[in-house]
Amino acid sequence: MFKNILKKCVILLIISFSILYGEGVKKVGSVGYKFLSIPIGARSTAMGNSLLTYADGASAVFWNPALLTQVDKYSVFISHNNHFVDLKMDAVAAAMRVGNIGVFALRFFSFSSGEMPETVVDFQNNSPIFVSDNTFEYMAYGVGLSYATMLTDKFGVGLNASYAAENLTKGLPQENKTNSLMFDIGTIYTPSFPGFKSLRMALSISNFSSDTELSGQFDDWNNGKVYETRGFEKFPQSLTFRFGISFDAYRNDMHYIMLATNIEHPNDNLERYNLGSEYGFKNLFFLRGGYIFNHDTRSFSGGFGIKYSVSDKYDIHLDYAYVDYGLLQDSQLISFSFGW
Repeated sequence: MFKNILKKCVILLIISFSILYGEGVKKVGSVGYKFLSIPIGARSTAMGNSLLTYADGASAVFWNPALLTQVDKYSVFISHNNHFVDLKMDAVAAAMRVGNIGVFALRFFSFSSGEMPETVVDFQNNSPIFVSDNTFEYMAYGVGLSYATMLTDKFGVGLNASYAAENLTKGLPQENKTNSLMFDIGTIYTPSFPGFKSLRMALSISNFSSDTELSGQFDDWNNGKVYETRGFEKFPQSLTFRFGISFDAYRNDMHYIMLATNIEHPNDNLERYNLGSEYGFKNLFFLRGGYIFNHDTRSFSGGFGIKYSVSDKYDIHLDYAYVDYGLLQDSQLISFSFGW
């Protein structure tokens, strides 16, 4: 009974959001919590953010929570992203299967800009814009709880509930902070078509939340004078809708080639098209590549992975990804996971 109700709610939500955010409108700079759009986990990142249908254990919470249904018993995931211009993103997640009830997971992620000099606007000085002696840091973090279950033998659903917070001016006398409660929902469907049984399809909606606003106040200048001091306006979060598919182009006991693609629609930019592939040798060594179309800066990505089985019960995964951001610096990710 519960699973039937949940299945209908998921389908209704997906249809509603696909209609609501189906327009191709570019609204750059109109949303907050953009650190949530930085990829976590080297495998899918190396494949051009295209892998919405597979995950290495607990890493599923950062791409599609429905993929937690792939966890056998327990899974732990750790990731570090050395982003461009000294930006850093770190994450950890742990998942556990609870009998026939489903899979539960906890996650934590943090983002840091590193120290930056403060730039001050003061029309009372000879130079209205100058760098002060103060430094500050942009910091953000999030914690979340996830749940996933198979509603049928072919259709699964997952949910994330997260608390996220930002501090845009950590270290300055007036710190501008904000926090938000947000939700993700994802699905996974394996139709098992005759002659095409490797096909997998997935949908996800990430960072659904109400609008929020920064704490503190700011001076509104007009003709060299402070016109008024007022609070900040509310802003929406970085909501993203994704649809993805994947299938095995070739597979035998020694080699396989998987192809994946998805359509990604953020609420502040144009629709993107992500393509990726993965080659596996004896299910131990993996080469990956991907490309994102219609992205402002990102294009090619690649990487590799190693899987080591300690025994029949324990698997360890080590993955690396390299991302080309064009005029910006390159980005490199390392992630580690193990399950039993």
